[in-house]
Amino acid sequence: MSSWLGIKDSSMHAERVWFSRLRKEDAWKPLRRTDCIKLNDQGGNGSVLIEYDDSEAEVKLKDNGNGTPTGEVIIECGRSTADSVNNVIRSNFLNIPKREMCSAMWFIAETRSEKDVRLTPIISGRDEILIETFYQEQLSKTQSSSWLTFSSKNLDSFLRSEVDLEDDSNYKIIVVRVGDTFRLRKRPKTILSLEGAVDLQRGYGEYIVQGEEEEEALGPVSHLSFVVHGIGEAMWQNDSIQIPAIVESIDQMRCTMNKKMYDDWKQDCLRCKRQDRTLPPAPNRIELIPVEWYNKIHSKSSTLKNHLLSTTLPTIPKLRKIANDVVFDILMYMTPEFCEKVLNCVTNQIVDLYNGFQLIHPHFSEDGSVSLLGHSLGSVITWDMLSLLGDKLNTKAEASGTGTGKGTKEDPIIVDDAINCYSLPDTCDAQSSPAYSAYAGESVGAKSGTWGPSLVTGCKQTLPFVPKFTFFLGSPLGQFLTLRGARPLFSDLKQTGKGNEDDSHRLSPFCLPSGSVYNIFHPSDPVAYRIEPLLMPLDFDDTHMPNPAFVVLDGHGVRLHVKARELGDNFAKSLSGFFKAALDKMPDSSMDEDDASTKPGKKKMRSAFKFKLGGGSDRVDFQLQPGVVDNEYLSAISAHSIYWQNPDLIAFLIQAANSD
Repeated sequence: MSSWLGIKDSSMHAERVWFSRLRKEDAWKPLRRTDCIKLNDQGGNGSVLIEYDDSEAEVKLKDNGNGTPTGEVIIECGRSTADSVNNVIRSNFLNIPKREMCSAMWFIAETRSEKDVRLTPIISGRDEILIETFYQEQLSKTQSSSWLTFSSKNLDSFLRSEVDLEDDSNYKIIVVRVGDTFRLRKRPKTILSLEGAVDLQRGYGEYIVQGEEEEEALGPVSHLSFVVHGIGEAMWQNDSIQIPAIVESIDQMRCTMNKKMYDDWKQDCLRCKRQDRTLPPAPNRIELIPVEWYNKIHSKSSTLKNHLLSTTLPTIPKLRKIANDVVFDILMYMTPEFCEKVLNCVTNQIVDLYNGFQLIHPHFSEDGSVSLLGHSLGSVITWDMLSLLGDKLNTKAEASGTGTGKGTKEDPIIVDDAINCYSLPDTCDAQSSPAYSAYAGESVGAKSGTWGPSLVTGCKQTLPFVPKFTFFLGSPLGQFLTLRGARPLFSDLKQTGKGNEDDSHRLSPFCLPSGSVYNIFHPSDPVAYRIEPLLMPLDFDDTHMPNPAFVVLDGHGVRLHVKARELGDNFAKSLSGFFKAALDKMPDSSMDEDDASTKPGKKKMRSAFKFKLGGGSDRVDFQLQPGVVDNEYLSAISAHSIYWQNPDLIAFLIQAANSD
């Protein structure tokens, strides 16, 4: 019996593999194995179609029902919907173009080297049927009992077998002999054609899609993070720019995060096996969804952007493009009108995406948690959304008589048990936000200022949840709050008692409606600013501020080279006499108030600095640990975009998402 070459799937009914591509010129990429199985089985899970209105950059939801055989299947762990009727794949959470989809079991095999064989699916249904029928006929001949008695004449006749293709009408399929084996080949009908013959392959063979094994092994989604991008997203969308845009960055971060969770779980399983203990269950997944707002400002239909382009000089075009696409974001957000539009755009998207996510993951609402990640200017947007949410919760509590608005220990405002304290100062007008009152020139307390956004009319929509935690990454928030005059207001709130009525060592003037708040930055990030100094009294000497905490996990300390660098810095300070003066003025971090009061000869001292803005963390400012060889100026070039792949940050995010 002679064998056949190019047969990766020799079963009677070859498995169909599904592919997608964004543009016609792109190569077809296979979908995950698990998704191919779903599409082949046309699993009756129903579908949820999420449609986008590009003009408003908002999401509209449409429920197509459950169990209806529409040809639509949820794939990629809920992030996309595959429509096998129209052969397209739609993203469930991103405003991106649809991908073209196809399936195949026969492929054109282009051999470039022994290990490099490029496969192109034959997507014509009629041609594929012709090829499969022709192959089965020729295969049955080679498997018949009379094959061994084939004469040379019969063999020549067998090798002259061919079939014309219908859709690809200029080609035909023939049988060729390779040594003692046979294979199918596609070649032009005319001998004078400049194109040569190509080999065919049945079945795609083994393949790996990045991230599939790790993500499919993990449990269902138990935590959802919305990521708000920062400045320059309009520029990063350009294919000529090497810096990845937010969607690509988040995809990479998700894969890295899933791999770490998977690898850690595997290590736990190995330890349990060695100790003869029950294997731990797989950890639940953490989903990341980017929220885009850049096209709200940079839309081609934007009158203001067109006016800006008309006034832009034609000289040094690349530098002026940076100014128009990057600096423009900041300038626009500082205007009340566009600040309000961006906040509405981001908030409305989060509301719709949150609702759509729960339709696709119906069990998420039972015990799932949500967080916010704001990068660069996105952190300011995130802060402002939380300020507006807090104002709404405060007003609602006062109207219902369930809270005083001051968030005391005796009468806290509880929101889904996600936070235990939330307070904002009383407003002059219950119908307007503190931020708007301050912007209009009214006073909040004894000082005029605001920590929230400057708006024209205010935002009607607010976040539909209180986040479990909030990350500000590479954030200029400290600069924005300074320009808004927030520090005098914070200090006034502390002095007048309109902030937290908490222990005296709590230095924060109020709590955001969030769990723990982390302002995380690379030490060399030129865009990042601290927040903790703004929470100190106005007369406090900032030279005595503690250094930002390091992003480390429970049970893991600061790396040795970072400790050595800190020791060197402290030694230099001691030589100049600064260290001694700081010790005289700083609160004693080695004892708390109770310990100090019980030891004779020691005066009562306050405990260490605590800057609680919400949740369980006493610190707000956190810095990433620098590398062993790390030049500040060289690191500054890439510091603002390294957060998505930083292993310490990813591990910190996993720990925060899985904490009780």
